[in-house]
Amino acid sequence: MKLIVWGGLLAVTLLAGPAAAQSCRPLPTGAGGNNLALGKPTSQSSNYIFETLGSPDKAVDGNCNGTWSHGSCTHTGLERNPWWLVDLGEPRKIYVVLVKNREDCCGDRLYEAEVHLGDSLEDHGRANPLCGVILNTSLGSINTRY
Repeated sequence: MKLIVWGGLLAVTLLAGPAAAQSCRPLPTGAGGNNLALGKPTSQSSNYIFETLGSPDKAVDGNCNGTWSHGSCTHTGLERNPWWLVDLGEPRKIYVVLVKNREDCCGDRLYEAEVHLGDSLEDHGRANPLCGVILNTSLGSINTRY
């Protein structure tokens, strides 16, 4: 099972099954589960000029800090149709996909990013079924004590 995001992103959480989720924000009601993407192999269409700072594994390392300079964001180079992919290693049922955006700037870069789920790598995963399009990229985090 592969998750492909066409556009930019910061962190991804894929949830399946009952358990406590490891996530950067509160889950939607009824969406329990484990983060299947955590620590899994990733790739992306290109690397930003500061390759190690924006490497694709940053999206699934469990660090959800939304500030680029803190080294927790993935980043492709400036290109047409950038993509990012995580390989779950085996087919899994996915119930929720959470994509966390940058918080320091540039939130609009994720606008209209497509999220595809499936087993095909054709066209870098774009041939897989479309499960969502990101339409809300407003800055602002959820403020909470716990």
